[in-house]
Amino acid sequence: MKQQPYIRTVIITLLGLLMYSLMLDNVIPERLSINLSEQAETDIRAPITVIDQAATEQRRSDAVASIDSQTRHNTKYEEERVQQADDIFSVIERVRNVANTEDEEDSEDEVTVEEQIEKVRSDFSDTTNADLEDESIVALLNASDSQFQGALDTALDTVHETMSQQIRIGTLQEAKDQAKSKSQGYRR
Repeated sequence: MKQQPYIRTVIITLLGLLMYSLMLDNVIPERLSINLSEQAETDIRAPITVIDQAATEQRRSDAVASIDSQTRHNTKYEEERVQQADDIFSVIERVRNVANTEDEEDSEDEVTVEEQIEKVRSDFSDTTNADLEDESIVALLNASDSQFQGALDTALDTVHETMSQQIRIGTLQEAKDQAKSKSQGYRR
């Protein structure tokens, strides 16, 4: 066999021709004899499926647009958050008033800032889970009346404006960040 390399070449060529002829039937499309406006004897199918991506996307977007939103905006949440913000400011205002009256009555027993912070934190109700930083509480306790009122108005407006929009669970953190940036924008 090694002395006669042409035999190997002939065998491989014959094997290749045999395989080609066996698979040729799968490659050549079927010829159909049909006439216009005449019913076909068998179902005619395209050999490949071509998908029109642009038309598919257009129909998909039309279908999405035709469906009404299944979510409802619950104003109860908005009212609860506005009430929570109002409660926080009410507690801080009470502590401010108590501290101011004690300062006027007896200047020897001044209430320290730490005591005021503790009083504010202890007065928060169980439903008011205020995760305020101590610096924010101190700033509100030391603010003038007009600054305090401005902060209250800003907080209530920001909460009302943010909660009046439909917020999905996936965009909750984004909504919180936007509200935080809005309230910081009001302060400047």
